[in-house]
Order: sequence, then C-alpha cells, then structure tokens
Amino acid sequence: MQSFLFSAHWEEEKEDTLWHLHIVVATRIYRWLAKAPLWFYQLGLGWVLGNRLLQITHRGRRSGLLRRTVLEVLHYDPQTREVLVVCGWGGKTDWYRNIEHEPALEIRIGRVRYKPVQELLSLEETVREVLAFFGHHPREVSFAGPLLGIDPHAPEPVLRARIETFFRGVRFRPADEDEATPQSGDKGFNHL
Repeated sequence: MQSFLFSAHWEEEKEDTLWHLHIVVATRIYRWLAKAPLWFYQLGLGWVLGNRLLQITHRGRRSGLLRRTVLEVLHYDPQTREVLVVCGWGGKTDWYRNIEHEPALEIRIGRVRYKPVQELLSLEETVREVLAFFGHHPREVSFAGPLLGIDPHAPEPVLRARIETFFRGVRFRPADEDEATPQSGDKGFNHL
C-alpha cells in the first residue's frame, strides 16, 4: 500500500511540476514578445511599427530613472502629431502613475519624436474616445475586450461604466511644433 501511495503522490507532484513549467515558459515568451517593440525603438526601427504603437519616455516616480514603455495608440493625427493613448487597470500602471507625478519626457511614434505637452483626459472624454475606437476597430475589440473584462456588446450604460472604471486617457502633442520632425535611422537616447 505504501508503494501505491508513494507512486500516486509522485505522479501528482510530477503533474504540478509540468504545469508550473508550462506557466514559466509561457510567461517568459510573453515577456519577450512584450519587450520586442522596445528593441525596435532602441535599434532606430520604430518606424516599422507605424503609427499604431508609440514609445513614451518617462521618469520613475520613486527611482528617478528613465523608463521607456511602448503603448498602443488610440488615435494619431499626422498633421498635428497629436496622439491619444489610454491606460488600463484604472490608471494603476507604473507608466501612468509616473506621468501623473512628472510629465512625459519624450514621445516616439513612427519616424517622429518630440518633447510632449500632456493632457490627462476627463473620464467623460476618455469614454467618448474609447467608444469611438470601439466603433472603428470592432474586430480588435471583439478579441481584446473579453481579455480585459469588457463586453463590447453590452448595453451602453454598462459599457460606459466599465470603461470609466478601467481606462484613463492621455493626449500628447508636441511642445514645440518645429521640434516634432521626422527622425531617420535615429539610435540612442543621448539627448535626454
């Protein structure tokens, strides 16, 4: 009987170990993929990502160190170079808390980089912009919405309440119009 119990216990531990290994591998792959856009920007290849992603440079509110984060763009105006992004998780991400403490230092989108003026949007404006994005990108929303706990087909009052709880919007525009010029083959961050 002891050998059976030992065998069953060992099989259970083996399954737990395999499950843990799968989680570790999946987490490492996700982290690698999540950092890939940063490498594009560091190599001066941010233009490959187009206008759907941007890199924000900000200062850590506790450490004071420069931080770089790649974000999905909700809206980009190529004429004014104004960019709209949202923060999920109710504004509790590090990059958002950092720019609440000290404004962003640089925005890079496509071949453009500039020192931004930032505007933290009201909840109502954030809801309006997110709903507009939902209307323009229904396929993306159908995929990503459930992952974020948002049912894009919910009644509008329910959807508005969820967006107000979950998202915080930020608008960036160039501090100096002459400064927001296309950069080609730009590597490094020596100007900060």
